[in-house]
Amino acid sequence: MSFRLYDTETGIEYYDAEERLDFVANAVVGTADDLYTIHFRGTIGMDEFASRVQVYPNPVNAGERFSINVADDVKNPVRVEIINALGVETLRATSVQMPAQLTAPATVGVYTLRITVEGKGTVVRKLVVK
Repeated sequence: MSFRLYDTETGIEYYDAEERLDFVANAVVGTADDLYTIHFRGTIGMDEFASRVQVYPNPVNAGERFSINVADDVKNPVRVEIINALGVETLRATSVQMPAQLTAPATVGVYTLRITVEGKGTVVRKLVVK
């Protein structure tokens, strides 16, 4: 088994844990006196990473350009996925330059943006297309 750190309130997905466990039915790992500790590599505060991700303008007009910026010293590629209300991915793009310029979907609606920075985590934002 592997472990991931995920904030259900903000939708931010963070790093994989350093620890992994082999599944064994009915196994107990750790005790009250000897806790099993899970370590996450390079984790920053949950709100701190999310606050560095900016989407503008939002709302955006259908078919017009909008920008995504990660206000950080990002050297890793940034992957952006646009998902419609039915859960269908309508766009997947990867950019190494910030701010990333994308074209909004041609259909009016509310979309989910999944913005992933390798080694940092995933931030979920809403994009309103008018």
